[in-house]
Amino acid sequence: MTRKAYKNVAAIIALLVMFTMAFSACGKQETPAPAETTAQTTAPAQTTAPAEPSGENKIVNAWLGSWWADEIPVIQEKFAAAYPGYEVRIEPIPINNYVENAVTAILGGSPPDALALDAIMIPTPVGKDLLLPLDDMMQRYNMTADMFAPGIYNAGVSNGVNYAIPFRTAPSVLMYNKTMFDAAGVDYPYDNMPLDEFLEICKKLTKPDGSQFAYGIAGSKSDPANVLSSFCPAIWGSGGDFLTKDLSQSAFNTPESIAGVKYWVELYTKHKVVPEGCVNYATTKDLVPMFFNQQIAMVQMNDSNVFKAQDYAKEGGYEVGMCVQQGTYSRGGGWSFTIPVTAKNVEGAEIFMDFFVKPEVIGEQKVVMPGVIKAQKESEYWSNPTFDIYYKAESHTKVLPFHPKWTEIQNVIVMELQEALQGNGTPEEAAQRMHEKINAIIGG
Repeated sequence: MTRKAYKNVAAIIALLVMFTMAFSACGKQETPAPAETTAQTTAPAQTTAPAEPSGENKIVNAWLGSWWADEIPVIQEKFAAAYPGYEVRIEPIPINNYVENAVTAILGGSPPDALALDAIMIPTPVGKDLLLPLDDMMQRYNMTADMFAPGIYNAGVSNGVNYAIPFRTAPSVLMYNKTMFDAAGVDYPYDNMPLDEFLEICKKLTKPDGSQFAYGIAGSKSDPANVLSSFCPAIWGSGGDFLTKDLSQSAFNTPESIAGVKYWVELYTKHKVVPEGCVNYATTKDLVPMFFNQQIAMVQMNDSNVFKAQDYAKEGGYEVGMCVQQGTYSRGGGWSFTIPVTAKNVEGAEIFMDFFVKPEVIGEQKVVMPGVIKAQKESEYWSNPTFDIYYKAESHTKVLPFHPKWTEIQNVIVMELQEALQGNGTPEEAAQRMHEKINAIIGG
């Protein structure tokens, strides 16, 4: 571990409690549009020859989320066949304590060699010098940025240095109930619908008796990732942002960011086009079932629920459609592999990561949408036209700011948004409180 890493041990330990809360419900789930690249787009090539069997395999330890459990034996078998001198041992780690366990393992000198992290988990360990830069690895294995979905790739880049190899992308789209729209005589939403137009159709789709609402927002403080995904179209669609471009201070004092806070909060407090329980709702746990049961007409929908939604529609006798979410950008993200600074087998980690993101490997699983573009295009499952809208949506996503204190910052945002939803001050006052508290965090 570097001197800088040891120096920051105390600060990281202090963040563990906040990490645990922040990622408690991120299980199956993007910075301005990334700059274009001109490098090759072929699949990553193996440039390190497999080791010759020596009677004892070289062990590579890896962590993945627990939702990979059923797929792990298949991955291990394929890796063993491709690299007879190596053995990968994959632990399926529950999401509730994922980051806490990972940081503790890194600091204790016993982390996995290959560590999978959600996009919003990466900034803090990078800022504390706990992850290895991977640009040299990418060069050795002929990997280039344009092989990967741009949003999730850029989520691992800080100051021009890459710390993560993406394997999953996670854009959401706006799914809507065509039958409910038809009954209300309202035109269907369309890609990047301006926020003012979106509000007008929400008003027309909401019934005064509370039997039907237009949309659902996620406000539960127990699920910050959902809150931010729900809030991003509003703040970015209003022209605002979370931090200034140089990440040196809060941007919540700008008219645009204040307008974004006001828009999102007033969907609940003033216009009442979202259900009353939204202050405590999460997307997958609460809003998606409400959409299935035709209690709301529109919802953010990720790829993991899209076929289930279609099945519910067929059984319920209604039709659904999908488009890119309202506003200019929605929150993108996904998962990537990283290498901790205290990893015991860095070479093995690189070999396994290169194997895992090969299109023929990542494209065969059905657990998560691959972040490798060739796998999206050539996989029998992921090339299904149903997913085309998700690939289109990727170009309209941004990642959250890559700031080493992002976890503390996002907790302030979520808490103040909930305060505003509950009527504890105006949206403008909430934005001002965010601005002051975030600047105190950044300057502290």
